Amino acid sequence: MARRRRTPARPWQVWRRAFWTRPILLLAYALLVGAGGVLTLLAVPADVEDAYAMARADECPRAAVRPNAEVDAPRDCLERIPVTLSGPHYRRGPGSEWWLHLGVDRAIYADADVSTAGSNRLSDGDQVEALLWEGEPVLFEPAPGDRVETDGWGHRGWLLTLVIGLFVLSGSPMLLQSARFKRKTAGGWWSVDGDEVGLLPVLTPLMAVACLLGVPAMLGFVPLMLGAGTAWVICLAALGLALTLFAIVKQATRDH
Repeated sequence: MARRRRTPARPWQVWRRAFWTRPILLLAYALLVGAGGVLTLLAVPADVEDAYAMARADECPRAAVRPNAEVDAPRDCLERIPVTLSGPHYRRGPGSEWWLHLGVDRAIYADADVSTAGSNRLSDGDQVEALLWEGEPVLFEPAPGDRVETDGWGHRGWLLTLVIGLFVLSGSPMLLQSARFKRKTAGGWWSVDGDEVGLLPVLTPLMAVACLLGVPAMLGFVPLMLGAGTAWVICLAALGLALTLFAIVKQATRDH
């Protein structure tokens, strides 16, 4: 039996995918995604400065430690408080979230994201010492000298912001390429006609830029979430960049 052909989408049919993938909307998505990636990357310099500052910082004097969460957090030192952990509360992806409780009433004081490797060293109900940087938990000490890092500690914080920013930004040239392709096959920027958007057989300059941004970000994100050291994260991201650049140059040479 022959498959029934779908009727073409109409400009007012909001439930059809063609309504949301018209060229002008793809262009708008590209601008929004690009703005989100740039804004995320703008936070990296401040995170780098924080990473070096907390690595050099001493612990706050006991007199400076806050009796409760309503007092302003001290700056330029690591604040130590005893807490009880609750978790792991798993997220969509590697690692998990832990809740910090204060006192006998088990009030939630704060929460912290911890990598998979770090979460394996913690248990629900553990009484630990938490070290806070400007009010944010960055380290746990289950025992003296035994430290479990959160995603906000040291260079992990800015590396995570960097790879997320690069990955988000990589979506902008991909959407721009889709908008250009859809515009060529449609009747105009607002048209719901045109070919379906998908992977193109030819590596365009915009797709090359997307790959150069996205592939290193993905290769850096995985070891970062699994708790690997910063050296591994940087090496794998650099390897991804080198392999992507090699593939792009090889494809460009073949096309010419």
